[in-house]
Formats: sequence, C-alpha cells, structure tokens
Amino acid sequence: MSEILPKRGEFITTSGRVLFLTEDTSLIRRQLEAQGDERRLLASELAQRLSNDDLPLMSNISTDEITPGWVCFYYDETLGQYVYVGMRDGAVKKDEVKNGGFAVVVSGLSKGCGSSRETAPFAERAAGIQLVIAKSIEKIYGQNCQNIGLLTSTDLGLVDRIRRGEEIALTEFTNGLDSISQNIVEYGGLFNYNKARLAGHISPPPIETKKRAMTIVEKIIARHAFVSAGNIGVEAVKPGDALFAMADVRFSHEYVTPMAESSDVAKASRDGVVGKGGWLGDNAAEFYYSAEHQALRRERGRWLGSNLPQCGG
Repeated sequence: MSEILPKRGEFITTSGRVLFLTEDTSLIRRQLEAQGDERRLLASELAQRLSNDDLPLMSNISTDEITPGWVCFYYDETLGQYVYVGMRDGAVKKDEVKNGGFAVVVSGLSKGCGSSRETAPFAERAAGIQLVIAKSIEKIYGQNCQNIGLLTSTDLGLVDRIRRGEEIALTEFTNGLDSISQNIVEYGGLFNYNKARLAGHISPPPIETKKRAMTIVEKIIARHAFVSAGNIGVEAVKPGDALFAMADVRFSHEYVTPMAESSDVAKASRDGVVGKGGWLGDNAAEFYYSAEHQALRRERGRWLGSNLPQCGG
C-alpha cells in the first residue's frame, strides 16, 4: 500500500486566478483571452461587481457542459484539457482553462446539475481548479468533488478573502457535513481517507440508532451497514446517519471504470490496488478491481486509439 498522505492543514490557501462564469459569456471570453494588466484589471472589476451584487453569474451549469459526452472518451488527466467545452455559446475552448492558471471557479445556482458524470469535477481538478464556489451546488456533484479532493463552498464572500491572500480555515469547508464527509474532506479525498481507514488511523462513526419503525429502504441499509471487517448489519438506521454499506451487486458506467482505475493507479502501486478486493477508490461507487476491470480499460484504450479522431477530439 502506498504511503498515507497527511490530513490537510487547518488552513487552506489557493494560488491562481479566479474564473467568474457569468451569464454574459462575452465576459468569460474576455477572462480567457486577457493578458498582462488587462487581466489584472478585469479580475478586480469582476470581483468588485460580485461584492456589489452586480455580477450576474451563470446558473444551472450542468455536468454535460463541464464535460460533454464525447469528452468522456478520455479517462485520465487529459480531461483537464476539455473542461467546460460544452458551455453555452461555445464560451470555452480546449486547453483555455488549464492554460489560464485558474485555481478558483465561481458560478450561480445549481452548479453541477444533470447526470452524476464523475468526469466533471475530475476535469476541473485536472485543469488546476482547487476550489469551486457557487450560490448552490447539486448534491451528487458536490459529493463527487469531495471524493477527489476538490473543495466546494456556497460562500461567495470567500472570493475577496482569497484575492487578498487570506488563509481560509478548513472548517469553513466542512461545516454542516456528516462526520464521514468531514473526514473525507480533511484527508483530501475518498482515496486517502480509505487508505487511512484500512490502516486503522480512522474509523466511521458507530451507528447507535435504537430499534425503530423503518421504511423498506432503511431496512435494506441497516441490514447491509458496514460495522467492521466480517461484521455487517445494525439494528436500525435513521435519516442523518453516516455509514458505509456493503453492496450485493457493484457496477459502474463504462466510462467511469477506466477513469477510476487510472486515477487510483496514479496514487498507489498496482500491487496495492488491482486484484485486492476491499479498496474504495475516488468515486462514489465501490470498486473492487479485478482482471475484468483491467481488460475493460485495455479494450477501451484500443477503441479510443482507432476511433477518437472521428469524434472531433
């Protein structure tokens, strides 16, 4: 098993530009094309307008705008070159965000709506984005961000503080989260959290819910709740309980498996991941890597090599 990374520090700093995703897509183009003093002045202007509540931000940015379906043919850091290329009005072109030195992205309501599409936050992170700020963030997209170590916030006031170089307390990104999600953020993602968990450095909180009337879904969850190795099932669960559950059947989208495997192998040796069941990777699904997953990735690589140019890549 590869070395367990330490938890994040108590304070977070970001280095890089702020990208304001605005309703007026011409302003997005100006940010992407600006150089020198124009870049600095434009950033100050947009930040001031945001502070004055006079900057209409783009809302309902779907995961399909972040990574369109054809971009999902890629499954590794290449995704960072294509982030936001599906945005309305063709506002963003290939490589522009990655080459623009952006670390923070700001938008309006319902960031990450649409399908779960784990490639979306992965592409943002691969493009250099460290923090996603939006007026509201969709649940699955937000969890996918947490799982890969991409920080999120709905506090637009962070923008001015970040631009001043202020250190932001990590607790500002964990307040309101359940205990497991807090720990995942503190460890910089689900992969590292689970390395720490498997090494005995951290454990999920015990489920202490007393016997109660439950729905059929709650009964299924209670029966499959992970307690410890070889110990599955609890008496009862209730809304708000944080837990891991064993799955009777595991599957993933055909584009997610190669992406997850590529990401995890980059962080751990193959001897520590592939073929050794019980490893929980970066993504929401629980991946027990096997020869079949390896074969899928190899087969996908051959398919990509022969067909990708026809997809407009």
